[in-house]
Amino acid sequence: MVVACLAYLLMHIAFGGHALGQDQAWLLYAAEKMVHGTQLYGPGLTESNPPLIIWLSVLPLGIAKVFSLSAPTAFYLTVLGVLLGSAGWCYRLLGGVARSLSHGERMLLALCILVAESSLDLGSIGQREHLLVLLVLPYLVAFGIPRRGELSELSKTETVLLAIAAGVGVCIKPQHLLTLLAFQVALALKTQSWRRWRERSNLAFALTCMVYVAYVAAVLMFAPLYVHGEAALLVDTYWAFGNFSILRLMVMDHHFLLFLAAGALLYGLARRRGRATEFAGYVLLCSVAASIAFDLQHTGFAYQHIPQDLLALLAVFWLGSELAVEKFPVLAKVFEFSWTVAAIVVLAVGVAFYVHGKEPPKAQASPSTLADFYALLPAGTPVLGLSTNPQAGFPYVVEDNLIWASRAAHLWMLPAVEQNEWFREGGLQPRKVLPEETVERIAAMQRAQVAEDMTRMRPQYVVVPRCTKAFDCEAINRDGFSILDWLLKDQAFAAAWSQYRYLRVLDAPSDRLVYDAYELR
Repeated sequence: MVVACLAYLLMHIAFGGHALGQDQAWLLYAAEKMVHGTQLYGPGLTESNPPLIIWLSVLPLGIAKVFSLSAPTAFYLTVLGVLLGSAGWCYRLLGGVARSLSHGERMLLALCILVAESSLDLGSIGQREHLLVLLVLPYLVAFGIPRRGELSELSKTETVLLAIAAGVGVCIKPQHLLTLLAFQVALALKTQSWRRWRERSNLAFALTCMVYVAYVAAVLMFAPLYVHGEAALLVDTYWAFGNFSILRLMVMDHHFLLFLAAGALLYGLARRRGRATEFAGYVLLCSVAASIAFDLQHTGFAYQHIPQDLLALLAVFWLGSELAVEKFPVLAKVFEFSWTVAAIVVLAVGVAFYVHGKEPPKAQASPSTLADFYALLPAGTPVLGLSTNPQAGFPYVVEDNLIWASRAAHLWMLPAVEQNEWFREGGLQPRKVLPEETVERIAAMQRAQVAEDMTRMRPQYVVVPRCTKAFDCEAINRDGFSILDWLLKDQAFAAAWSQYRYLRVLDAPSDRLVYDAYELR
């Protein structure tokens, strides 16, 4: 199972082409600009995310520079290292649990964790929610399974490391503090550890909360522009990407509901057979808490399902493997021979490096898709996508070594303005009705930023999506809205745009959009 999982992951990295996720690609690009002196949340680089994920994105860039790798390759290898480190740490922690486990049983359970951690499409590998799961799982294993006694008690150093890892994971997606809190409350009620504040789990949770507070302090100290500028702007605008009701979000993640039902069924079966089910129960509870944290965002982006999906899937794997070992004891013995697993993994890594070392084939002439269009451009060509979704430029800009001629990944202020303007013209009422002066101020800011960036960076090519029907373009709720016509109401943008001529139409199968490409005269 582990061989199949790792081979799948590594071969996709090797052969996946434009497989890097759009958000991960933009964060790598933003981190590189920050490293080269551009002020984060300043006039040259704006971002809707808090700064931690951009700070962490500097790590794969450093690895890429040291080992002369491409940024996507270094990114995937970094995430793969975190993934294997997480599963390996969980394997080590399983050595001190109350029920004595053989090497094969520990290996099998660690493989359940590894498979669950990597059971997602390649474009979601390394998403913020994925990193959250990788960093929090050792914490859940360490404190969610009863340990043998004082001799197997966690050391102070390891307790601190577990808390820091979980704290960093939660800081990446702050709303998932709810997930960890649900686990801690359930653990305290089960073990009555709330009466013993010196309990390792209580100290670890307190330290995790301290990491959370320290991160807030770091943002105030090192990224004040986010707190005093970007955060207030997000309150006025980012709600436009989240028009789904909580009830709608609760029923739209079919994978989670399926995993949760299967996990609950196996949990009941395991309890009837007298199996220890504490950890699986905690994981199922955490998946439900993660689902609530997801619902509170209202956005419904597919990658935001990751924590609830992977945690529920882990509970299914965990309970299924324990019941399978009980029925077929020889299964655990198969995993005693870990050297065979290691040999195949090393071989898979070698193949991935070999394939990445070759120059990928370029697209053919006369490109018909957005990916082919970008792939044909020389490295260093400035390009721009006037879209409400970063898919107009990423991951292509990073993978093809182009220059993004904008301070932001996409026009993330536009949907809130468009929805409010349409409402005043007689359209649907948005989830948040803004004062007219606020709408005008944000609209002027969005148009001015685009005009300034185009004038300063002079993109050679610009692509604009056709918003033919409602929701064709991200968070644009009406038919036939023209992003270009909306921007042309600004004189500065109109002056900059007068230098461009229409080039061709491009398809984008990944987001089912049609783009119009323009070229600087």
